[in-house]
Amino acid sequence: SLCKGPCLGHKSGILSWPHSKNARVWKTTLRFGNPRLFREKLLCESLLHVEAASKKGMLPAIRPDGATDHGDGVWLAKKLQESHWPGHFASWVYDYTKHKKRMMQYIAGKMTDNYHLTFSHSGTNMDDCTDVLNAGGQVAIVFDSKPGTKKRAGEPIPDTFMGHKVLDGDYLYGDARFLDPEGPAWIGLRFKYNGPREEGLAIAGKFVVRMSDL
Repeated sequence: SLCKGPCLGHKSGILSWPHSKNARVWKTTLRFGNPRLFREKLLCESLLHVEAASKKGMLPAIRPDGATDHGDGVWLAKKLQESHWPGHFASWVYDYTKHKKRMMQYIAGKMTDNYHLTFSHSGTNMDDCTDVLNAGGQVAIVFDSKPGTKKRAGEPIPDTFMGHKVLDGDYLYGDARFLDPEGPAWIGLRFKYNGPREEGLAIAGKFVVRMSDL
């Protein structure tokens, strides 16, 4: 996929750190080697997280498919809703996906109300993005604007794109997509890359929308 190189854990964000890479290796091995045990462990760790967050008066949120798109979050959200652990009723499970069918099922209300799903622009699925937006969903998209630092704010992203409003996905609620206002919208993100910027943009290709082209 076009977003694999510049985005999902290769040279961007916390997933590019060695301990994160090691964790993904053993989790992937467990998921495909023993799917039942994987889901049991996922549910157990999620319940512990929900309980710990609830005791601190915090809103628990879990993003299972951080670097995958298997749909485990759909299953997890249902299991959490069926549980009777403290705080289960106030927990969120959220994911990003490029599966149009799953996204349309979510928009149609066929998933539990503690689950939130955002569609992802890949650079080659603009027709699917348009269909999702027209159906009332939200689509994450990356612009080549520079992210902020401790000393400066991030560069601007557009207010609208291809006829739909753009929400600032970096600064509105961070990655807590379930807090975003409802309704069709692009979730605008700034391009983040742990390496030479031009190298990252070259790898990204159409995955990143150039502000100069707007």
